[in-house]
Amino acid sequence: MASLEDLDKPVTLDEVKSVDAAFQPLLASQLLDRTFAEVSENAKAKDDAQKERLDICTAILESGIILPGFPSKTHETLLKQVKKQITKIAQERIRKETRMLNQNRPKQRSKTSYCRLLLMLVFYWYAMAHNFSLFDKLNLHIRLSTLQCKIQPKFRKASFAQHVTFCAKDKKLYEAGLHLVPKVQLYKKSARKSSLLSYCLILDREQTKLIFIFYCLLKATNILIDLFGKHAIDMEKRTQTIHKTLKMPQAKESR
Repeated sequence: MASLEDLDKPVTLDEVKSVDAAFQPLLASQLLDRTFAEVSENAKAKDDAQKERLDICTAILESGIILPGFPSKTHETLLKQVKKQITKIAQERIRKETRMLNQNRPKQRSKTSYCRLLLMLVFYWYAMAHNFSLFDKLNLHIRLSTLQCKIQPKFRKASFAQHVTFCAKDKKLYEAGLHLVPKVQLYKKSARKSSLLSYCLILDREQTKLIFIFYCLLKATNILIDLFGKHAIDMEKRTQTIHKTLKMPQAKESR
């Protein structure tokens, strides 16, 4: 068994336990104080060395050695703090590893683009099958960017209904969407600082899913119309360059 003179400054708990039991509390207390001082000096460090220091503190506190001048409540509190700090370091390490994996992972093409193409074709077929002349009668300026979805206070207790607002210049296009969303309430109100009309839908969760599908269809249909070159749908005041490139006439305001 090692003597006290052999271990002036112990580094590990095994070295503390190698001396006589009468000297173990003193050496353990010294090791704990010194290790905690190192932890405090490197408080911002979350590396392996800091984890090792905290592991030493945990081992001392869980060793059963009665430390001099150390009440039991303080002992338990300190042990909880050390374990909490170890957990934080472990979580930070997991986050770093996850971040590195995500950075090194090859980017995959999202399925969203394929879904949009499918929805675009479905709505185009649906409109043609129901004789909706989107190219002639519904020469609209659809402000798709004005789509809003927010929970109204008075509907929060009623199945979490949502208030969805579409702004369209012609009611017909909006009513075309109602074929896809049955059993909805239709409200009409004027939009501020605009000649557009706002048509509001009070929807439940399932109907909200459908209306967002309809929103995607509308947006995809505008892209399709542009590709066919029938009419220019003004989506955010397109520039003259785009119209000249696509060789489309400017969409005129219908009065």
